[in-house]
Amino acid sequence: DSQLNGLESTALASLADSQLNALTSTNLTALADSQLNGLTSLQLGSLADSQLNGLTSTQLTALADSQLNGLTSNQLTALADSQLNGLTSAQLASLTGTQLNGLTSNQLTALADSQLNGLTSAQLASLTGTQLNGLTSNQLTALADSQLNGLGSAALASLADSQLNALTSVNLTALANTQLDGLTSLQLTALADSQLNGLTSSQLASLVGTQLDGLTSIQLTALANTQLDGLTSAGLTGLAITQLNGLSSMQLASFAATQLAGLTAAQMASLADTQLGGLASSQISQFTTTQLSALTAPAITALTTTQVDGLLVTHIQAITTTQIAALTDIQLDSLDAAQTAAYASTAAWQAAGITTTQITAIGTNNISAPMSILFGYPST
Repeated sequence: DSQLNGLESTALASLADSQLNALTSTNLTALADSQLNGLTSLQLGSLADSQLNGLTSTQLTALADSQLNGLTSNQLTALADSQLNGLTSAQLASLTGTQLNGLTSNQLTALADSQLNGLTSAQLASLTGTQLNGLTSNQLTALADSQLNGLGSAALASLADSQLNALTSVNLTALANTQLDGLTSLQLTALADSQLNGLTSSQLASLVGTQLDGLTSIQLTALANTQLDGLTSAGLTGLAITQLNGLSSMQLASFAATQLAGLTAAQMASLADTQLGGLASSQISQFTTTQLSALTAPAITALTTTQVDGLLVTHIQAITTTQIAALTDIQLDSLDAAQTAAYASTAAWQAAGITTTQITAIGTNNISAPMSILFGYPST
C-alpha cells in the first residue's frame, strides 16, 4: 500500500483494466482521494464489486460526476448503505436512470432527504414501484412538487397508504390529472380530509367512477363546493346511495343542472328532505319527469312553494297519485293557472281523489282553470 501511495493519479490512469483488477479492496482503500481522481469512468466501470466495496464513503464523495457515470447498475447495487451515504445530492443527480435502477429499495431508504432532493423528476420517473416502496413517508414529504411530478400513475399506484398519507394537500394539488389516474379507490379512501381538500375541481373531474367509489360519505361531505363543481353528471351517477346521502343541502345546491341530470331515479328517491330543501326552483325545473316521479311522498311534501312554482307542466302531468296526495294546501295554492290546468286535466290527478280541502286551497293564482276540470267532472 505504501508503494501504491507513491503513484501519481496520471500513473493510475495509465493502468490497464487487467492491472487494476489485480488490486485488492485493501489496496484501493489505501489510495488517496487525489490518486482516485485520476481513474477514468471506464476504469471504475471495470472494477469488481469486491474492489469497490473497499472504497470509503469519503473516497466516493471525492469522485467527479464524470467518473461516477462509469459505474454500472450492478456495481451500485453492491455498494453498502454507508458508502452511498457519502454521495452528494449533486452526484446522485448525475446518475442515469439505468444506474439508479440498480439501487434497491433498502438502499433508497438509507439515503438522506438532502440526497434525494438532488434527484430530478426524470430520475424519479425511472424508479420502479418496488424501489419507491423503499421510500419512507418522511422522504416523500421532503420531495419538492417538481420532483413528485415525475412519478407516473403506475408509480403512485404502488405507494402504500402510509406513504400517500405523508403527502400534503399542496403536494396533491401539484399532481397532474394523468398521475391521479393511477390511484386506486382504496388509496383514495385512505386519504385524510385535509389532503382531499387540496384537489382541484379539475382533478376531481378526472377521477373515474371506480376511483370515486373509494371516497366515503364523510370525505365527500368535507369537500368544498368549488371542488364538487368538477364532478361530471356521470360522476354523480356513479355515487352510491350512502355517498350521495353524505352530501349537504348546500353541496347539492352548488351543482349545476347539467350535473344533477346524472342522478338516477334510485338516487332521487334516496335524497333526504333537508337535502332537497337547498335546491333552487331553477334546479328543480331541470329534473326529468323520471327523476321527479322518483321523489318520495315526504320529499314532495317538503318542497317549498318556491320549488313547487319551478315545476314544469310536464312535471305536473307526470306526478304520481301518491305524490299528489302528499301535496299540502299551501303548495296547491302556490300553483299558477297553467300548472293547475295541467294537473286537473291529467287522469292521475282526477283518480287521486283530490279532497274538498285541497280544492278549496286552490287560490286566486289558478282561478282561471275550468272548475269542471278542477272537480274532475265533465262540463255541461
